[in-house]
Formats: sequence, structure tokens, C-alpha cells
Amino acid sequence: MASTYENDLRLEEMATGENSGSWGTKTNTNLELIADAFGYGTEAITTNADTHTTTIADGTSDAGRAIYLKYTGTLDSACTITIGPNTVSKMWFIENATSGSQNIIISQGSGANITIGAGKTKIVYSDGAGAGAAFVEATDDISINSLFLDSLSLEGNATFGDNDKIIMGAGSDLQLYHDGTHSYISDVGEGPLRITSDGTGILLNKSVTESMGRFLTDGAVELFYDNTKTFETTSTGIDVTGTITTDELTVDTSNQVIINHSANGGGIRIDSTNGTNIGSLRFGDVADNYIGALEYNHTDDAMTMYVNNATRMTINSSGNVGIGTSSPAPDYGSDTALEISGASSPGIVINDTGQASKYGIHADSNDLKITYGTGALVTFQNDGNVGIGTSAPSPVGLGIVTGGGAKGVMLTRNGSSGNPTSGQGFGNFGFKGIMDGANSMAAAEASIEAIAAENHSGSTAATDLAFYTKPSGTGPGSGPTERVRITAAGNVGVGTSSPSNYNSTTYKNISVNGSVGATMELFIGGSLRAYFHAYGSVVALGSKVNHPVSFVQNDTIRATIDTSGNFHVAKTSASNAVGCTLNATGQGYFVVNNNVPLLVNRLGSDGTIVQFYNDSSGVGSISISGSSTAYNTSSDYRLKENVVALTGASARVNQLDVKRFNFIADDTNTLVDGFLAHEVADVVPEAITGAKDAMKDEEYEVSPAKGEIYTPLEAAYVDGEGNEVAPTDEVIHSTDVVEPETLAEGQLWRQTAEAVMGTRSVIDPQGIDQSKIVPLLTAALQEALTEITALKARVTTLEG
Repeated sequence: MASTYENDLRLEEMATGENSGSWGTKTNTNLELIADAFGYGTEAITTNADTHTTTIADGTSDAGRAIYLKYTGTLDSACTITIGPNTVSKMWFIENATSGSQNIIISQGSGANITIGAGKTKIVYSDGAGAGAAFVEATDDISINSLFLDSLSLEGNATFGDNDKIIMGAGSDLQLYHDGTHSYISDVGEGPLRITSDGTGILLNKSVTESMGRFLTDGAVELFYDNTKTFETTSTGIDVTGTITTDELTVDTSNQVIINHSANGGGIRIDSTNGTNIGSLRFGDVADNYIGALEYNHTDDAMTMYVNNATRMTINSSGNVGIGTSSPAPDYGSDTALEISGASSPGIVINDTGQASKYGIHADSNDLKITYGTGALVTFQNDGNVGIGTSAPSPVGLGIVTGGGAKGVMLTRNGSSGNPTSGQGFGNFGFKGIMDGANSMAAAEASIEAIAAENHSGSTAATDLAFYTKPSGTGPGSGPTERVRITAAGNVGVGTSSPSNYNSTTYKNISVNGSVGATMELFIGGSLRAYFHAYGSVVALGSKVNHPVSFVQNDTIRATIDTSGNFHVAKTSASNAVGCTLNATGQGYFVVNNNVPLLVNRLGSDGTIVQFYNDSSGVGSISISGSSTAYNTSSDYRLKENVVALTGASARVNQLDVKRFNFIADDTNTLVDGFLAHEVADVVPEAITGAKDAMKDEEYEVSPAKGEIYTPLEAAYVDGEGNEVAPTDEVIHSTDVVEPETLAEGQLWRQTAEAVMGTRSVIDPQGIDQSKIVPLLTAALQEALTEITALKARVTTLEG
């Protein structure tokens, strides 16, 4: 039977009994051709040829067999290169080193071809399918975790996933990325971020046709509002289209109108030049010369307001203000005054158009009253008594009468002279259950006291605020006990008058002090929902209801302990969403997008980085050393017994049925080499886990957890400009919804219903540890080497 060349390297396959006397030479040739297949070959294309054929010769050396194949020559058009035979299935690195800037097209049959541009190299493989054979680019859809290049040239697009970054600079100073919603150019370097152009300028557009900003080279800067230019710099200043709102304005004219000019104190300046010493701002219309005016008389240094041609208000040189009088003057001391004169309860009326009546401050006989409609809310009598809710206050000084259970308020002032010293109380509000004539603070059932936190002076006045109550069963003979203190630093103490500032004067703290334990409790609708508790050596953050406990940062839930005791980070339930879960059963589940789910780093020395145990006994480890990683399983001779040599390995290896297949989950149907686990179990059972055709029950999420989207209530506060911002109530936007990936600004999601879980039967697949086959392969190789040695000896004898 003659030799054949049916293999992919076209090596001579000698028939039994053939080539007697030259078998060694033929074998050496085959070995040399195998070495050539791992080497470098070059082949010249006829000048300006449109087609070229490369054939891997049978049993002899040629360039086409080399794994790296370089084509040279000069081309004036694309050249199609057919590599044969068309039954060869092999991989190549093919370089187009031709001159003339033309493509080469690699073909094997009627199937797909690969085009390689001039100066480019591609990794390809042939499928050897005969007349319909095709070439495939091996690097299509290749996944590389890290790639370091001196330079990179792309023929197509470079695609990056969400939060994958282009990072530049030795310190990762410049980063370009998209987070799924927004795009970022992030510069964290020390110098400026420079955007330069030697062209006509730099344009910022919403789209190709809608402008946002234009920065023209050696020219204007233009800013646009909704594609309409509203601002432009010029060689002499700026041009603005529309209204300008500014904090300062100067108009320099011969009549000198100046607003907020530092040389004149700001405002509007009106000068008189007619010799009357009166400057005025007058208001009128075509029917009247003036019917209203604001007039300043420099002779009297008085300011007068006229309405309907009559004096309505005067501010004299002493600063007194008169309404209804042109000669305002105080009755008390020499301070300036606002005087409102009238014959019948003159006063000030304040009207809220949404109210049924008006508020007012009126003089009524010898009293001063704050009124609503015709009723007095507060009455100040000329003997110093003050009534709130009554026009006849009791003689204690301040009487408050309401329809509720509170019968009075007592206010006292520390009687010592001078500024209070550190620790000295200087103002109290006392609360009594009944007016019994005992008005000292010691007789109060509860009180609020201001206490100097330092010696008060003209520049120091730090003050604490203390709250006192009496416990149950305490009679009127003893004073109340301090329960809460707010210090001058803003710290709050419950059960202590010296709350800690946690080693920093910039921190604000709430300190709760108890003799055995201390607790802070949170209620909703009168029902205890959560608490923070310390007792003995235990510190507990707890929930009193079967609800998850979440940790929120910047109004976003960052971590959650669910009702089963599982701890979730970046998600609120066990799911395939990005984040991690530590189950109450001891399992960890880590999910990331396009990145490494688990990072383990050992610092300082080489050694074990992961240790594996079976029922508390070590059975294996992963260790690191330098730049290498070792996967170790227990193999110490002291752990073994019944040790004998492995024989018959070749026969067992021949029982292993090696298959070629693709995994069902692989959408690309990529073929791989391997085994079927149940077949290997008959030969190397220790390499296989699980049983053939086994099934298991799997818990899965039938429907996700539901909740509601809401905006939390917000207490009243004072903004940065000193304006009071009213409180807002909690607003529920939607209910019975799955937790969304993103929320509108200020909104939160909270779980109201657990996820519904179910159980289903799924395959319990067998697994294979292919490293357990290595001892058998080693023994079989040793047997084969022994047999080869014997055969070589026989060949030598036969050839000798």
C-alpha cells in the first residue's frame, strides 16, 4: 500500500512495510516539515499578478506550510491568493508585504475570503471543507482582558462598554468614558485641561446644526440659548442680545446717575441746582404736574413722602419717622422713633389676601394690641403686663391663656449683675401644672435653661441649652433634673451634660448616656420600627419589624440587609444585577459587567492567597510567587497509603473517547476538544463529579420585589441666602413597582413586598477535573516512550 498525504501538514504517512531501509529518513523529513510549520516563510507574487496560488507540497518543504507566511512582490491591483490543497485545515499569520498599496485576498474554496491591506498582518485559519472551503479571521470577536501596545492602528471602530475607560497619562490623569447615561472627559492632572485648535475654531453643538457655543480662532466667543446667539465678544468688549441682570451698574453721564458706585455709597443720586435746597423724585401723569413725590429738604435735613398732594410720611433729621404727623418725636429716651398718629386706634395693618381678616398693631387707649380682625391676640398694658389670648393678663407679668390644658408660662431672669460666668444659668422657661404662688425655678415641674459655656463678655458668649424634667412620683418640693443638653458646639447630650465631640470640634454629635445601656428609637405612627442600642459590650442597629434594613448615601440605597439576613451591596435582593450578596447561609455572590468579579491581593510576600477546606481540614490552595500562580491540591506522601506503580495506562488511555463539540450556551457554536463526563467516569472516575442525568431543585424569582417611589419629607431650613424654606411632606409617586435602575433627583425607592420565589427542576450537570487525567496520561506516555526506545533499538539493529 502506497504512502498518503491526507493530513493538514501534508506529511508522508507510510503504509505498513513500506520504505524499508529509509523509514528513518522519511521520519526525519516529516519532523523537519513539522518544524517548518512552526516557522517563517516568504513567497513572492509575480509582478502585477491578479491571482496567485500557494500549494503546501506533499512531503517536501515549501513556504506555504509555515505558520507565519509573508507575501512580497509589486502589485497594481488586488491579488487573489488561493492556498491549497482545499482540504487543509490550518492557522496562519499572513503578512501583506507587497508594494503598490494593494490588498491581497486569501481564499481556499468558494467559501468566505479574507482581505489583508498593504502593510497589514492578520491571524486566519482555513476550514479545509473542500470545494466550499473558507478562510476565517481568528481575531473576530476576540476578548482580551489587558493589552499593552507600543502603538495601535485601527481599521474599524473601537467599542467600549459602559464605564470602560480610555485612560491616558502615567497617573491616569485623563479619562474618557460613558456610564450608561452620561459621557465624561475627566481630567485629574495637576495642569490645565487644554483644548487647542489651529483650524477655524472650536464648536460646541447639540447636533450638527444646533449651536451651543463657538470659540473662533483669533476672533469672537459666541454663546447661544436654544440655538439663538445671545452673547458675543468683540475687539472692543461684548455684544449681548436680550436682558442683562447684574448686581452692579454704572451709567456715567453728565447728569451722573450712579447705582452701587463705591465713591457715592451706591443708589440713585438726584442733585438740585435751582437754589431751593430741595431735591425730589416726583410721580405724575399728563393730568397732574405731580400727585406723588419723595422730597428731601436739605435745610431741615428731612425726607417727606407726598401722596395725593398731601404729606403722608416724614423722616426728620433725627431719624424719627412720622406717619400722619410731620413732627415725629419719641416719648421714651432719645432713641429714634416711628410715630403713627390718629384719633381712633391708629396702627399698622398687615393683610394676607388669603385670610378672612387683617392683622394689625394698634394703640387702644392705654394698651398696645396685636389684633386679628376685631379681636386682640396679644395685649401689652401700660403697667407692663402682657396678655396672650386675653386682654386682661394676670399680674405675673406674662399671662398666656388657651383653651387647652396648659394654664401658664413662667419666665425668669438671673438676678445677678454683670455678664454670666461659665456654668451660670441666666435665663429660664419654667412650666408649672398649677399657679400656686411659688414662682421660683425650683418650684417648676419642668424647665428650659440657658447656661453660659464660658465667661461672657463683649466678644464671647458661648451658651448651652439645658432641658429639665421631674420623674414620676416626684412631688413639688424638689426641682427638676437635667435630661437633655444642647452645647454651644451643637452637640446634644441625653442623660449627660457633657456630650462628646468625638475628638473634633467640627463634628456634631448626639450623646445618649445610660447607667446600663443607651438606646435611640425610631417610630412611625406610634409604632417602634427601628433602634440603635448599646448595652454591655454589645452595639446593635436593629429593626423591630420584618422589613429590610438599608444603608443610604446621597439619597441612594447602597447596601441592604434583607428579611432573610442576606447582605446586599449595590442592590436590594439576590438577583443577577450588578453588585454582591453575602447570604446568611455563608455564600457569596458577586456580579459585575465586563470586569473581574473577585479580586484577591496578597501584600508583602509570596504565599497562599486562597485556602480550601473540607470539614475544617485543608484540602488545597491557590498560591502566588513573583508573576506566577499555582493551583495546589493535597499530595503529601504522608497523606497516602497503598501506593503502587500505575500499569496498563496505555490501554486505559485508549478507552478515553475524545470528542469535538460546542456548548449549547455558546451562541457562536465554536467547536472545542474534550470529553463527555459519563464516558470518562468509566476510565478515570476520580476526575468526574456528579451523576449522569442527575437533576436538582433550583429556587428562582417568579416575580421581583415590589415597592414604592417617593420623595421623603424635608424639614424647614434656611438656605445659603438666609431665606426660610418651608417644610415639605412625603410624596408617593408610584406604588407596586420594581426597583428602577435610576430615579429622578430627590426620589427614593423602598420595598413594600418581598420577591415571590419558586422552585423548578433543572439539570445537575456532571463536572470534570481534567488535571486528574494527567497521572494516567503520564504513565501512558512513559509506557509509550519505553516502547519507542525498544522500537528504535530494533530499527537500529535492522538498519545496521
